[in-house]
Amino acid sequence: MKQAGEILGSTDAYQLRYQMLIIAPPDLGDAAGQAFMRIRDLRDRFDGADIAADPEWPSAMSAVSEALDGLRRAMRSDLASG
Repeated sequence: MKQAGEILGSTDAYQLRYQMLIIAPPDLGDAAGQAFMRIRDLRDRFDGADIAADPEWPSAMSAVSEALDGLRRAMRSDLASG
């Protein structure tokens, strides 16, 4: 869905990802990159005919949740060590 791509682009998500990759320690940058890719993968599922009937939807949502949890853990770890 073109609109889903426009929404992700309009949030400056790509710029924030690049900032994280440049500024953050490697572990945190890797976690941010993984979270971004999972969100992008989820966005790409909207190109399908009916996401409600997509048998892969629950696993895609789970992958996003796991990636975001990993990013939060990496961020907290970085804050605690800094």
